[in-house]
Amino acid sequence: MLKKLSYGIMIGLLACSVVAGCGGSKDKDSSSGGSTTASTSVKKADAELKFGSYTAKMYKVENSAMLFLQNRYNRPKRLSIDGKYLYAMTDQKYLAKLLIDANKKTITMDNPAIASGLWDQSHISANGYGVYFVKSSRPYFLAKSGNKEVLAYGNFRQIEALDDRTGYVYMNQNEVFKAELKTSGIVSKKLGEVRPEFTVRRGGKDNIGANAVLLSDRDGFYCFGQAIESRSVGRGVFYDKNNKFVTFYGPSYKKDAPAQDKGYIGNLGDVVVTDRYVMMCDRGKAMVNLYDKKSGRCHGALTFSEVGGPNTTYISLAKIERNKVLVVAGNPNDKQKLDRLWIMEL
Repeated sequence: MLKKLSYGIMIGLLACSVVAGCGGSKDKDSSSGGSTTASTSVKKADAELKFGSYTAKMYKVENSAMLFLQNRYNRPKRLSIDGKYLYAMTDQKYLAKLLIDANKKTITMDNPAIASGLWDQSHISANGYGVYFVKSSRPYFLAKSGNKEVLAYGNFRQIEALDDRTGYVYMNQNEVFKAELKTSGIVSKKLGEVRPEFTVRRGGKDNIGANAVLLSDRDGFYCFGQAIESRSVGRGVFYDKNNKFVTFYGPSYKKDAPAQDKGYIGNLGDVVVTDRYVMMCDRGKAMVNLYDKKSGRCHGALTFSEVGGPNTTYISLAKIERNKVLVVAGNPNDKQKLDRLWIMEL
């Protein structure tokens, strides 16, 4: 009987301590505003932007990395992100390596110059093994953990890494072929042409000329540049993973019209593709246009200053994940020599 009584008292005390413990934890959470994860996910945006009826949330990132692209000509594809690594090309033709944490909204410098002497129109593309760039009219690859630049392909090419083993290669005559990539970054094998040269495409919606920008994701690949029509216009095209043309972004120029159609771009700047959207900059008008990825319909446009802040004259973009984009905004004549950094959630 005494054993049973003692056992009952012990169970009662244990139950009380558990209840008290739960109550104490709840009080602590409510007084501290919840856990770190919860507070990060519900952090209030620093600004909200309206692309027509679509709202983009903007989160300011402190530029502790002292990043300054000085992208005076609004060159495209100066940024590329793979996981926690951000690669950025500056106007001095240096390639910097940084660390990005989108949840904590932080960017820190890892190495301000992992490569130098890049071609001024080089495009940057990263995968899990390293980063592609162009110098001396040839594509090179630098491994994430190394310091030796490797020639990725023999002749002049821009390489867009789809993933660690597959990529797209932009050829001299504006055609694109899919390729197999080695872990060393070298193009090991052509997997076939996925976009023909310009003379074959002329007259269609994909009439983009030379110096196209390539992007890719799990849905397919995308080419951006100046379409050769009665007047050169900014244009983007989307091919699905079966290499079938899906849609285009950016309408044609309308002569003698009082106004151009929504989404018209005169001189293409930087571009980015997310899971649902395509964003294209017009560097001539200093505007950022947002399009639906599948239909090509333009949702709306904002000025560089509305997106990046006062006196913004260039915008550089890179996809972080899903519909989250890094926005680097600046002015090449900025006295502090600092860019403004934002994370945009669409």
